[in-house]
Amino acid sequence: MIFTLSKNKIPLMPVSEKRGHELLTQKKATIHKYFPFVIRLKKNYPIFDSKLTMKIRPGANVSKIALAKGNDAICFFEIVHKSFIIKQKLVSRASLRRSRRNRNTRYREPGVPGWKRKDGWLPPSLHAKVIQTQNIVKKLCNHVPVGKICLEYIKFDTQKMENPDISGVEYQQGELMGYEVREYLLEKWGRKCAYCGKENVPFTIDHIIPKKRGGTDRIGNLTLACEDCNKKKGTKTAAEFGFPDLLTKASKPLANIASLNSTRKAVVKAIKEVFDGEIEFVSAARTKKNRILFGVSKDFEASCVGKMEETEKPTITTDYIEVWKAIGRGNRQICQPDAYGFPRAYRSRNKVKNGLQTGDFCKFKHTGKGKFAGKEGVGRVTVKADGTVYIQKGKEQLVSGTYKYFKLLQHGDGWEYSKRKVVDNEAKE
Repeated sequence: MIFTLSKNKIPLMPVSEKRGHELLTQKKATIHKYFPFVIRLKKNYPIFDSKLTMKIRPGANVSKIALAKGNDAICFFEIVHKSFIIKQKLVSRASLRRSRRNRNTRYREPGVPGWKRKDGWLPPSLHAKVIQTQNIVKKLCNHVPVGKICLEYIKFDTQKMENPDISGVEYQQGELMGYEVREYLLEKWGRKCAYCGKENVPFTIDHIIPKKRGGTDRIGNLTLACEDCNKKKGTKTAAEFGFPDLLTKASKPLANIASLNSTRKAVVKAIKEVFDGEIEFVSAARTKKNRILFGVSKDFEASCVGKMEETEKPTITTDYIEVWKAIGRGNRQICQPDAYGFPRAYRSRNKVKNGLQTGDFCKFKHTGKGKFAGKEGVGRVTVKADGTVYIQKGKEQLVSGTYKYFKLLQHGDGWEYSKRKVVDNEAKE
């Protein structure tokens, strides 16, 4: 489907790719935006009062959105968040600061006395996910006529997920009631190493799944290990170290579930800031029930968000999913280090060179000499400090040259747009 705007930039119903091509070839429409592709009609036509329903299924790493007209789901989107990348950068930055405090070098103070977080504060990684969801809702409302939003309001009880039979005082007090972490682990693991079985030796607290491999500091992921076993294990998991039975005792990471619990209210507030229409809240259990009832695959599960009767089976009219990945608008790091961490260069303050900057979408046609002579295409450019422009795909450089070979199509907006085809549409449990 192709987004369509009226002459006055009022969002209209999307048209098929064939119809959009006809409007462009007949010069009844012009290209309004390349990424995502939007056309604008040149004349005013009668506007039918037809609205779409936007169905949103938030996720920790990938959120799913469907646009539906009645029971017909016409567009699907996957919003890939960059929360994990932000968290990695913050952890790396914190480790660098921590190491500087142990050396005789300048460093930033650990904190500001009396500093207090505001109500509703979220970590940067989670706050970015909320802003990205708001950005996409606003973008879609500007391109299609949305009359209603069905939002999956996710809420998980982590204690019930791990122990469905927990109740009463045990539910209120928690697992560590009356214990310190080390004393709890000593009693749980019988005061001996979980790997070699040594007793009466100094023990270290070991992660069954290391933090570098996605493990957490939750009590279910901790065990006792002697110093020798801890050093030999390193960053291996317990299974890789030769103790697969320990993985059955380790609790599953709940970081994704915790992020959804933390951001559910912020997502609702952010959507209400950009959409003033009707918002319907539904549970994740209802979405799963609809998906199983109608036999819809997980790729298209966003079409099952909302209150639906047995006779309202969604009709999926497309095999493609638009994948929008958040990549950001640049890097805040001024100093560029080499492979050993020493500074090798500094970023230029002037990011725009000859009207282009890194992240812009350009059409290129190399008319000069050299190995790139005659090449043409479309891609996202990178602009060097000396003004050289190049496009790279993975480790392969597609084209490089002066700005004269590049024509700006659209400035970068912090998103990367692609499309993937779903081969199997059947539901799988």
